[in-house]
Amino acid sequence: MAFGKRNSYSSVAKERLKLVLIHDRAGTSPSSNILQMLRKDIFAVISKYFDVVESDFDLEIKNT
Repeated sequence: MAFGKRNSYSSVAKERLKLVLIHDRAGTSPSSNILQMLRKDIFAVISKYFDVVESDFDLEIKNT
C-alpha cells in the first residue's frame, strides 16, 4: 500500500466530514450527495481491511 494514497483517502474523507459538520452546525441538513460520497469513502476504507459486501453495508448517522 502506498502511503501517499492512504493520506489522500484520509484527507478527502476528513474534508467531507468537515462539510457534514458545517451543515449540522448551521442547522441545515446536508445534501444526500455529500452523505453518499462520505458513505462510499467509509466503505472503501473498511473494505481494505475486511471482506465487506456493499449491499450488506449500512451507514446510519444520528444527530443527538
